[in-house]
Amino acid sequence: MDKNELRTQKLLIGIFSILLTVVLVIVAGVEAKKSTETKPVIEVTGVNKRCVSCHTEKGIAVKAIDQWKESQHAIKNIGCIDCHKAEKGDFDAFYCPDSDILVGRHPTPKDCAECHQQQVEEFAQSKHAHQFWIIKNDDRSIFEPTITTRHGCEQCHNISIVWPDKSVGECDACHPKHTFSRAVARQPETCGECHIGPDHPHIEIYLESKHGNIFRAKEKQMNLNYASKDLKKIPIEVPTCATCHMDGNETQPSTHNVSARLAWESQAAWSYRTVWLQDKLGDWTIKRARMEAICKSCHAPEFVETYFLTADLVNLQYNELRRVFCLLG
Repeated sequence: MDKNELRTQKLLIGIFSILLTVVLVIVAGVEAKKSTETKPVIEVTGVNKRCVSCHTEKGIAVKAIDQWKESQHAIKNIGCIDCHKAEKGDFDAFYCPDSDILVGRHPTPKDCAECHQQQVEEFAQSKHAHQFWIIKNDDRSIFEPTITTRHGCEQCHNISIVWPDKSVGECDACHPKHTFSRAVARQPETCGECHIGPDHPHIEIYLESKHGNIFRAKEKQMNLNYASKDLKKIPIEVPTCATCHMDGNETQPSTHNVSARLAWESQAAWSYRTVWLQDKLGDWTIKRARMEAICKSCHAPEFVETYFLTADLVNLQYNELRRVFCLLG
């Protein structure tokens, strides 16, 4: 081996040694950062400490405590009794066994409104707050008899329940106990718990769309835990259901009123223009304009206008087919 080859080998070894050192330094830095990133310290004091200690010692719903510790409530020192407080005479008030603490078994939107008044008021004016099982059309009743809906759906998430305290809804139908996660509420499958099946197949439509396709491909890279009211732009690349129906953008405020942007009521068997609270929300053209404003965050105006015109024609055509079937039947 001549001197040039030896010199070349030494040079290559030196270069690779430097590169290896750089890589090791980077890896060490990343790992050091991970080790120094600590979770917020959750302070449990007063009555809340008694609740947590008792549940832990007796092994009652201990996972609920773990879930709460991951929540923004815990970080902001909002504890058990803040949501579960009760007064004598409340419909759900009871004393915990072996305790003198009076608590409410079922926190309602009235309780949530103490901190989230705007969201509760918006929800109460939305389609979600209407008791649709009362006016369920014949087609839907065949697919989902009332008792089936009660057993299979409403025992866990009755989004339009009317409580004895006169509040309406169930916030944890979308924001799960006890994390109340925004990210879970934005997952398409959360909406799909109800919006599924032959009478309202919205989750199937979404997942088979280009929106759903891209979301599935990139969902692990997306952070759905943002607060829309604090942002001026939609922060994710592709929309979920909540993006279009609830989130804000450059021109529209965020809202918990899912009816504010709906121009059609398009569940089987008839489609018709929405009439929910027109005195507050405006007619269907105003609602349509709100939804178009959201779409235009990503799409050109011409595309949006053509898309909605086509959707109008689809609803009108199906109405005509249904009318003909009824006449012939």
